[in-house]
Amino acid sequence: MSKLIKRTVFQEHTALLTERQDALLAELREQSKAGFPKAEEEWEKNVLAWARRQELAAAAAAAPTAGGATPTTAPPATDSTAPTRHPTEEMDVDPSPSVALAGEKDRDGKDHAQQPPGKKYRLTEPMKSIIWQLVLLSNEICRLENEKNTLEGSVIQLSEQGLRKVLYQKIVAAFPEGWLSSGQISRDVSAMKKRFEKEAMENDQEPEF
Repeated sequence: MSKLIKRTVFQEHTALLTERQDALLAELREQSKAGFPKAEEEWEKNVLAWARRQELAAAAAAAPTAGGATPTTAPPATDSTAPTRHPTEEMDVDPSPSVALAGEKDRDGKDHAQQPPGKKYRLTEPMKSIIWQLVLLSNEICRLENEKNTLEGSVIQLSEQGLRKVLYQKIVAAFPEGWLSSGQISRDVSAMKKRFEKEAMENDQEPEF
C-alpha cells in the first residue's frame, strides 16, 4: 500500500517542485535584470583599468630601450684608452642581462593580461540564496525519481550531478547572454556548500546548557 501511495503522489509532488523551481528562476531573472546596469558599469571600469595597465606596461617596456641608447653611443664619441674602455665594457655587459630579464618579466606580465577582462556578473547574496534553493529542489527531484524507479523495479538511477548540469543551463539563461557561466555557478555552489557544512559543524560543537 505504501508503494502504491508513493507512486500515485510522485507526479504531483514532482510537479510542485518543478513549479517552485520555475518561480525561483523567474525571480532570479528579474533580479539579474535589475542588477545588470551595475554589473555593466563594473565591467566597463575593469576594462578601462586594464587599458591603463597596458599603457603603463608599454611605457615601462620602452623606457629601458631609450635609456640604454645613451650609454651605448657615448663611448665612441669620446677618446678613451684601453684601460678605461675595459671597465666601460664591463659596465655595458653587466646591466644587459638584468635589462633582458626585466624585459622578459614585462613580456610575461603582458601575456598574462593580454586579453581584456571578460564579462562577469557578480552574484549578490539574494541571488546565491535562490540558486542554492534551486539546487536543493533539483536534488529532491532526483531522489524522488530514483525512489520511484526502485519501486517500479527499474534499474535506471539519475545522478544529482546530471540534473544539476541541466539546472545550471537554466540559471545561465536567466542572465544576460555572455555574463554568467555554468563554471562560475558551480564554484559558487561549492563555496556555499562548504560554508553551510562548516556552520553545521560549528553548531553541533556548541555546548548545551
